[in-house]
Amino acid sequence: MALSRSIDQALVGTFGESFLLVAGTLLAIILLLAQGGGYVGGAAVAANAARLGRLPSFLSDDRIGIALIWGISAVLIPIIREVVVVESYYAFGFVSAFVITSTTVTFVRRDVLIERGIQPGSGEARSLRFAGMRGMFASYFMLIVLVTQKTNALPAILLAAASITLLQIYTANGGFRRKAVEEEVLPEFPPGTRKPIYA
Repeated sequence: MALSRSIDQALVGTFGESFLLVAGTLLAIILLLAQGGGYVGGAAVAANAARLGRLPSFLSDDRIGIALIWGISAVLIPIIREVVVVESYYAFGFVSAFVITSTTVTFVRRDVLIERGIQPGSGEARSLRFAGMRGMFASYFMLIVLVTQKTNALPAILLAAASITLLQIYTANGGFRRKAVEEEVLPEFPPGTRKPIYA
């Protein structure tokens, strides 16, 4: 740390300071581009979850999701600076989001599909579940690799997982209290009705 401070002080107002700024910016861009595939996949899964009412509706547009993820990374990279730490933390953050969201899409309830105007068992419903299942396989595999290889960032996954879970609960229920389930009352039929038919 002392050596780092000495170097920073020696570079103040020199060409070297400007050079380091440019180099840091280029490094941030390279890191963003290197993780581009993950951002696109994460934004796609988030869009599916948004369609099912499990994430804010503005995320239903993939482009907004990608821009949001890139923006967060662009802010974090210059702040944290160390490449290994940056990779660990934002990888954990986005992979944990990928895990939770893809699992939510895969095991979505029938009533949620109907509420969103999607017929259970239809091609659209099967497509959503298949997309979620693909996301589950990819994200769980990535999560195992990260947990075993980058243990220094474990707190990040706990924080990200808790935050996204709370966001999904809040978005789905319109708050943190569970929605009251309305009790269905069967209609009364006149005496002598042999086989009631329910509409």
